[in-house]
Amino acid sequence: MLPQRIASPSRRQDRQCEQCGAVFRQRGVKRPRRYCSQACYHQSRCFLEPRRCPSCGIYFPPRHVDYKYCSMACMAQGYRQSGNPGWKGGGYTNAQGYRMVKVDGRDVLEHRHIMEQAIGRPLLPTEHVHHKNHQRADNRLENLEVMDGREHISNHRKVTARLPRLHGRWSYRHSACLQCGTTAIRHTGNGLCRKCYQARYDRQRRR
Repeated sequence: MLPQRIASPSRRQDRQCEQCGAVFRQRGVKRPRRYCSQACYHQSRCFLEPRRCPSCGIYFPPRHVDYKYCSMACMAQGYRQSGNPGWKGGGYTNAQGYRMVKVDGRDVLEHRHIMEQAIGRPLLPTEHVHHKNHQRADNRLENLEVMDGREHISNHRKVTARLPRLHGRWSYRHSACLQCGTTAIRHTGNGLCRKCYQARYDRQRRR
């Protein structure tokens, strides 16, 4: 007959948290616990006045004088969009240089959206929004103008034809042809006039 095992006395003891008053069970008695959780431990060592979390609205005892939110989730919520110090208004600039914003879950052109809000109706497909200073990223309302598609294209053609005379330069980046130095022949590309550009093209084809 096998000897019966004598049950050892239980080493678990019920204790009461000094912070919240909840009863918890501790295993072992060498180092008696005073608190039921780490939250109660940190709360007992906090001597700051409770403050209101700007995200969820509850009052919490901050562990540090610089703590603004009650949890990491509330901090992530509060640092979105305008709450982030690096917030630049949202949206992005597309490859054509126009600003894009998200409206009702889809990306739209910011200058068209601003004009629609100003006139109080959606723009027609035949209506274009013109930038008066020709800066595509400048979407101030005083810089925008609604016009017909043909009028818009004609306006840009006139301005493009006047640009060399307005700026007093032969092209946007060069004051004369890099090859022959002339300004009498119009710029074609890569800083070259039409004749020099064609001559370089012919040389490359003969190679």
